[in-house]
Amino acid sequence: GGEWRTLDDHSAFDADLWMAYALLEAGRLWQVPRYREIGLAMLEQARDKEMLLLPNGLSTLLPGPVGFQLDDRVWRLNPSYFVPQQFSVFARSDPAGPWRALDTQLPEMMAGCCPTGFAPDWLTYRMPGVWQTDQDQRTVGSHDAIRVYLWAGMMDKAQPGHDRLLRSLHGMHGLLRMRNDPPEKIDIRSGLGSGKGSPGFVAALLPYLNALGEKKLLVRSMQQLHATEADGLYGARPRYYDQVLVLFGLGYMEQRYRFSRCGALLVAW
Repeated sequence: GGEWRTLDDHSAFDADLWMAYALLEAGRLWQVPRYREIGLAMLEQARDKEMLLLPNGLSTLLPGPVGFQLDDRVWRLNPSYFVPQQFSVFARSDPAGPWRALDTQLPEMMAGCCPTGFAPDWLTYRMPGVWQTDQDQRTVGSHDAIRVYLWAGMMDKAQPGHDRLLRSLHGMHGLLRMRNDPPEKIDIRSGLGSGKGSPGFVAALLPYLNALGEKKLLVRSMQQLHATEADGLYGARPRYYDQVLVLFGLGYMEQRYRFSRCGALLVAW
């Protein structure tokens, strides 16, 4: 309409936490206190607006401040927003916050909502303490869930929860042994996949396959990914989301960065 204005005043919690993480780690790496101050301010804002203290005393992350409490006993959550590397850094930077509890909670959450070893796009938490797939969202694992495998694959092997988290995601490993490429969608109840995952999906699974020691599948996936590259972009019709997943996955495999057992960013330089 030719007017500068806010298009949507709802926040996205995953973006907020990645910005906070980037600022905190930038402050440490470049020794710029101002970056750290802004990162801590973002964490405080996130706690106030998007963190939920459930009636049983458990803290959890809502995808946004509005629309994710289904009734007084059920909440809808997005598992791809739970990044273990972030929680470890936040727990040290903001020890009074709920981050350590969230870090501890993550493997249990994923074990409860991945009955066949596949991550869902959405899950529900039902009082008094049940993690389960979200029936209203058709129990699909797709464009959100692909990030769950990425975060798990990039964990340092010594980070608490590493082995249990990977075990809860065993379904994708088995599926990739039976087909040449990752599916775009997975029915996580039956384990059946449909469609062909984009180059970003292939890239997101590289650290996951590397963590599992699957060298043959890893080589095949790297070849598939590089076959889609043209002029520095990936895919016949390059899409933003694919390029970001490639930056995460391929950058990790090229050892441009790593994460420590405490979630800290380790850069090549």
